[in-house]
Amino acid sequence: MKAGKEIDLIVPIFTIVQFMFFVGWFKVGQDLMRPFGLDDDDIEMNYILDRNIATSFAIVNRLQTVELREFFGI
Repeated sequence: MKAGKEIDLIVPIFTIVQFMFFVGWFKVGQDLMRPFGLDDDDIEMNYILDRNIATSFAIVNRLQTVELREFFGI
């Protein structure tokens, strides 16, 4: 090419790496939020979590009203 007619091509390498980093962590976050997926055949996590929370609150409420020896059957 002639002098003064050169094409400057700048590739934003760090921006591309940053984008790949953010997208990668976004995908990891999605998988952590829904470890069993979104299919119809998957386990209903909301029911399991709600049941576990309700059970734990029931245990705590009972522990506050009952003596420990009575609770554990000692």
